[in-house]
Amino acid sequence: MKPAPHGSLVQGAPQQTESAEEMHLRLLALIAASRLEVLAEDFGWLPLQGGHPPSALAIACVRDGEVWHQLLPVPADHPGPCMCVVSFHFPAHIHGAGFIAWLAAWIKREAGTGVVVIGGKDSNPSAGLDRGSFGVFDYWCCDAADRARFLAVIDRLVAQGRTAWPSLPAGGPAPGNSADAASGAASSL
Repeated sequence: MKPAPHGSLVQGAPQQTESAEEMHLRLLALIAASRLEVLAEDFGWLPLQGGHPPSALAIACVRDGEVWHQLLPVPADHPGPCMCVVSFHFPAHIHGAGFIAWLAAWIKREAGTGVVVIGGKDSNPSAGLDRGSFGVFDYWCCDAADRARFLAVIDRLVAQGRTAWPSLPAGGPAPGNSADAASGAASSL
């Protein structure tokens, strides 16, 4: 049964009794209403030099013990792993509980690749954002060699969400648009 767009989708945590089908429909609505950006460059982890701030181009920094790395755009001849990166900024009106596991499972099953997910604090001050998505946004990364399959799965889910919830305000890309980034073209969706 499809939950009402202004019922269980709006604000607050999903009910404990939410069925797997209801959760799937809620998360389809979330992905369709989210703002999706496909970063045109490939990214890689590069060491952060001790005592120096991260590069202004870094989208994330992580520490392993005493060693810090920053996730930066890298050239095509980068010797280390290269990743395709997309970001999701979530709407305040749909709860995001379960999104990471749900989308990661779809990407693994449909694209045959794993993902790295990095959460950050959303700079959007919209009311209710902290309740619906806990005020976070996600960077999703996969091996750059899997870019086309990775983006195709996201496009299909966005299209399914828009079909299931045509009255939701769309924040994501039009179906098929993120595939343009697979060819290396810049895409801000």
